[in-house]
Amino acid sequence: MSEKKDRGWDYLNSNSDDDFDYDPDGDGSWGYQNEDGSGSFYGADGSWGYKNSDGSASYYGNDGSWGYRNSDGSGSYYGNDGSWGYRNSDGSGSFYEADGDSHYYDSSDEDDSDSSSSSSDSGAEALGTLLGFGLAAFMAHKSKKDQERREEEERQEQARIQREIQEEARRNRARENRAKRISFYGRHWKAILLLIVILAGTGFGYYKYTEFQKLIEVSISSENLVGRDHTSVEKALQSAGFNNIHDDIQNDLGIDDAKKEGVVTAVSISGETDFTSTSRFPYDARVEITYHVVKEITVPMSAKSAKKLVYTDLEEQFKDAGFVNITLEAEYDLITGWITKDGSIESVSVNGETSFDEYASYRPDVPVVITYHTFSKNKDD
Repeated sequence: MSEKKDRGWDYLNSNSDDDFDYDPDGDGSWGYQNEDGSGSFYGADGSWGYKNSDGSASYYGNDGSWGYRNSDGSGSYYGNDGSWGYRNSDGSGSFYEADGDSHYYDSSDEDDSDSSSSSSDSGAEALGTLLGFGLAAFMAHKSKKDQERREEEERQEQARIQREIQEEARRNRARENRAKRISFYGRHWKAILLLIVILAGTGFGYYKYTEFQKLIEVSISSENLVGRDHTSVEKALQSAGFNNIHDDIQNDLGIDDAKKEGVVTAVSISGETDFTSTSRFPYDARVEITYHVVKEITVPMSAKSAKKLVYTDLEEQFKDAGFVNITLEAEYDLITGWITKDGSIESVSVNGETSFDEYASYRPDVPVVITYHTFSKNKDD
């Protein structure tokens, strides 16, 4: 190996018994070595390296070269100029320079041997450069990351402490405020109670006053309202001044009771159904007028299905459904009856509607008109 060896290589190949001088030239290189043989080296030029207690090591040069050494002494080197080399565990190896020259050394060569060939010196020196200089960069990077991590942990810890301080201060303020309130209430509870009673009484009095101001007379008793038509009852209550009137319609009358339709059976004001003409209620009290109307019934089928029947069958089905106002209208337009059959349905209208589904509902007394086809000769019969 060359006379002037790389400091990283010297460091990596030293052991715990060596008196290793990290900075013989005073250029700022430094390092340390533990008793188990592990340690680190930082070259002044930015190279760095580390070695483990088992003899393995790594090197990172500031020019991009790098290399490693295994615990058995074998290793490799890669220079940034294209040169490279390797060493076996017995000390033999090869080195290839960037210009293509190659050098070999055998297992008898030692790092400090004067008999080592130039090829051995070049390969060893290259590997030493690899292992020595590369270590510093890695350790510097690792040291920087460790420092950043420690700073971040410290920042987070300071933030946590600050939050705890703020939370404790908040709790203390809350306790102090609560203690002040309790103390204040303890000294002035009688005055506070009296104030609450006064305010409640004032509020209730104002409410009753405003409600009294809104009171109006019904002018007609509930007894005189029941039995009248709902329209006249509504007008009478509106004339009295009530403005919140609602109809309570009961769809429960049969067609035989149609004469009872619209007749008022009950009137409630603010939930009261028994009142006199001088009874007073707020003008915006809820008023409900209850009366009854004829219950609607459902058609026996849809208009489309009805056209598949003869008119007599359709008339019977509408009667069975409860319809009482059915009219038959004949169209005397058949000659032979071969295409259109005698008695077939032309159309059906319920309350003027010719298109309805099977769920449509109407009053039982709405007009139902069934139009059908028949022979022209029947017109004179």
